[in-house]
Amino acid sequence: MNKTILTLALVLFNLSLYGQIEKSSLNTTPIPLAKEKTVLLTNTDFLFTGESLFFNLYIFENNKASEISKIGYVELVGANNNVIISHKLKLKKGVAQGHFFIPSEVRTGNYKVVGYTNWTKNNNDNHSFAKDLYIVNPFSANNQELKDTSTIVDINKVANFNKGMVTHPGLSITTSKNSFKTREAIVISISGNDALQNGHYNLSVRKVDSIDIVNSNDVNHISSKPSEKFHIPELRGELISGKISNIKDSNAIKHKSIALSIPGKDYLFKMANTNDKGLFYFNLNENYTNEKAIFQVVDNNKEDFTITIDSNNYDNYDALVFKNIRISPDLKHNLEQRSIQNQIENAYYENKQDSIINLTNDKPFYSPLGIVYKLDDYTRFNTVRETFIEVIPEAGMRKNDDSYNFLVYDFEATEGNNTITNLKPLVLVDGVIIQNNDDLVFYNPRKIEKITVVKGQYLYSTKLFQGIIDVSTFLGDFKPSVKGDYVNQYNLKKPLDTKKYYQPDYSSSKNKRIPDYRRQLLWEPNIDFNENSSLKIKTYASDNLGTYEVLLQGYDSKGKLVKATSYFTIDN
Repeated sequence: MNKTILTLALVLFNLSLYGQIEKSSLNTTPIPLAKEKTVLLTNTDFLFTGESLFFNLYIFENNKASEISKIGYVELVGANNNVIISHKLKLKKGVAQGHFFIPSEVRTGNYKVVGYTNWTKNNNDNHSFAKDLYIVNPFSANNQELKDTSTIVDINKVANFNKGMVTHPGLSITTSKNSFKTREAIVISISGNDALQNGHYNLSVRKVDSIDIVNSNDVNHISSKPSEKFHIPELRGELISGKISNIKDSNAIKHKSIALSIPGKDYLFKMANTNDKGLFYFNLNENYTNEKAIFQVVDNNKEDFTITIDSNNYDNYDALVFKNIRISPDLKHNLEQRSIQNQIENAYYENKQDSIINLTNDKPFYSPLGIVYKLDDYTRFNTVRETFIEVIPEAGMRKNDDSYNFLVYDFEATEGNNTITNLKPLVLVDGVIIQNNDDLVFYNPRKIEKITVVKGQYLYSTKLFQGIIDVSTFLGDFKPSVKGDYVNQYNLKKPLDTKKYYQPDYSSSKNKRIPDYRRQLLWEPNIDFNENSSLKIKTYASDNLGTYEVLLQGYDSKGKLVKATSYFTIDN
């Protein structure tokens, strides 16, 4: 952990400990806090609905890749502060990548791609980054509605374009030929020098639009009015915060346990404690697939509490300026052909899907502890109670009046005395903490795949349990019956999946009969010069004839923009 992050961690720990998440509390702090700056690089600034925008998000601190934030945000914003798409991204060494698919509901118009982190929200200058994007909807004559219609961006057809550009000495980018036949292999050669090492770059191969956008807005960093709210940086992953209240006893909100469950086969379970003001925080650096989270107050008097989750919405769009767009009639034929090609491509979407790189959690939080019982390895019983009695000697349940209590027996258990404390075990089903034992006692045991038992006392967060009983169902779809203000089922927008983008392989005749009108032949978001100063990357030409641009762009280790282009054609 570098000095900047350590300093921030110490300052923020003290702030969160006392609940002083106010900017005024920073005025007495003698240590200047580091600032971040965001930049977005995209594959294009002109799209049709039904096409995708690819991007890299870069976070800088003092012109170097920032190690502060681990989560970044990218949004597609329309006029009147209308957020059309919002993505949460995991940052690695200050860089993340992703894409937007432009839906058919989007109207023709000028839009913004906005990038920020939770930490940059505290900046008055460089609050966030905004880049213009121009979208055409060929199926609708309606433009997006603007308050101010006095400024117009003209989209015209151009005959010539700049063939070749390099912004870094020693960098070159070439293709194996200047002209390729449809579906022919294309080899891209990139060579550089040591100055490119330890930077981060992307590579785009895309058909040239031959479109000139006149009177476009410049790329800009958005400024913000000073805010009284202080936004905590996401130093260790995604930050989820909330608060509990108690109308019966306002002093009872401190030091209460809060459970977070993201249920499923690969569940995520965490616990946190509230501070003196009833505030709690969760840091999620693990991967998860389910966006539905369950928050619960874990307490004997849980019904007295209300739990709320903080919204992390961005609200600084007033500084954005949108313009009307006017499309030249000379582009009619080009736009019609492009629309037809897009429709054909989207019709074969099932054959050209991207691959999601699986990053799920394969171990529970208590690993490597636990004795696992796969119930299909044993005689199946009709009730959960019989299953515990006959299959699981380390745990069981006892009836107390009309309710059941689960038990995990101690390591030194004897037949006459197999528990030594009144502590309760931590009971989970698909990652959901069970506070109403009937939910599990009367559950259909044939839906249960396995039961894992952790013996002995287990301290999690600040709460001590007499062991763990972890129940996994076959479908991972258990739903608890608990209801009340002490439970909050909240929709978390999970970070964007890491993808390997689709690439055809025409070395065989496998895909010979599938049409290929791709405009974006290649998007490689991670070009690394760390090991070699030269690279060779292979892709294939499509059936879409015309001129294509090979664009390498990114930032070197000193935060300097690197950009290089090369061109080739696809013809018959």
